Amino acid sequence: MKVDRFFEWFEHPPEEPEFEIASVLPRLPRIIVSGAPKAGKSQLTWEIAWSLFSGDSLLGDKKFWSESGRKVLVLNQENHPRDIYNYLQARAERSGLMNWTDDGATWAVPKTEFGSLEFVNTSERRLTWMEDRGDLADYVVDRKIDWLVLDPAYVLWPGLQFNEGDKVGGITHALDEFIVETGTKLILVHHATKNVSKGGDVWRGMLGSTIWQAWVDGFVGVSGEGGFRTIKTEGRVGGGETIYTSFDKRTLAWEVLPQELATNSSGNFDPRKMKAEIRAREIRAWIPIHPDLDDSALAEKLQTEHPDNELFTSIKKDTLRKQVARLRKEMS
Repeated sequence: MKVDRFFEWFEHPPEEPEFEIASVLPRLPRIIVSGAPKAGKSQLTWEIAWSLFSGDSLLGDKKFWSESGRKVLVLNQENHPRDIYNYLQARAERSGLMNWTDDGATWAVPKTEFGSLEFVNTSERRLTWMEDRGDLADYVVDRKIDWLVLDPAYVLWPGLQFNEGDKVGGITHALDEFIVETGTKLILVHHATKNVSKGGDVWRGMLGSTIWQAWVDGFVGVSGEGGFRTIKTEGRVGGGETIYTSFDKRTLAWEVLPQELATNSSGNFDPRKMKAEIRAREIRAWIPIHPDLDDSALAEKLQTEHPDNELFTSIKKDTLRKQVARLRKEMS
């Protein structure tokens, strides 16, 4: 019997899962992005939305190529409108798409051959599922939205404790009905416990995790603080991806880091090593840019003027001066 099933599989192997974003986002309708407070959930979700719309590789890494031409609607219910404006301004500059519109409540990148991307701000008057579900469904159908981002999801059900299994089960059923009715796919931005920020597992740490794990098709968890983030994927298809990144809170830009830069000899994530490696890389980049500065002056300039100056203020100036001197000698 086992042999029969093996040959049946061999003759008709299961299809590889299709992805909207390779290795990260399956072409399935139930996605969750989760992380502890201030981990960068929204910012990562905005990057996902941009990739779906434009076809740009996620986080600038060609490994995470994206299908283009998707119509994406981001429902912002928590972030300050200025944060969205700053993100779109910086993202558009990097991508050369500058003709996006802003009316104070809605931000839209115009429809092109790539698709469309729209942010709607409801942070001042939050929508609820009970009152606004019908209007939201009509809007999604009218705009033919491929992906709807609910950021964050929990505010649609005010007062609900997401560890109440029976009530969360009712929410997942309602979301499934919405998917069928509108034909859209959902990305839910969902909080995790604060323990996740201390190194806990995001997959197990998201609120109401058992129910959501049974419901979700794809999962993206983000953790970390300061200038570094770790992104992990789980789900029915794909998953198992670990992405180490640097995150510039000033420009909202992400950079995927090589695994050897972020892990120790045992293969475990080592934030201290990653920080030291990035610090050395930045020093090497600044030395030829400022050839007239001695070691002490360059150390001071790094601590005061580098965009990610926390990299350099976290160590003593004399220690930094010695590192500058050592690297300068290696480069000469």
